[in-house]
Amino acid sequence: VPPPIRAGSWAAGMAGEIWATVVTDASFGDRRIPAAWAAWIRLDVFPEPIKRAGLFKSRMATSVEAEIRAAVNGVALAVARGATHV
Repeated sequence: VPPPIRAGSWAAGMAGEIWATVVTDASFGDRRIPAAWAAWIRLDVFPEPIKRAGLFKSRMATSVEAEIRAAVNGVALAVARGATHV
């Protein structure tokens, strides 16, 4: 009998479970400066983290909105790379 598959291991990815750690941040300024976001994503099946950043296409009303949208972008990137648990 093979040993059980430990969650978060490479074998878990082979079993269809891929765990991700997502760290995001956003910048928010006045109306003259566009808001920006960044994400650092570590998937347990890839050796290197995924790093992405960019400007938001629309204006943010508050810094809270910018932070939430940054988190959504990060999670969406993780899911697009196959993450099943974020």
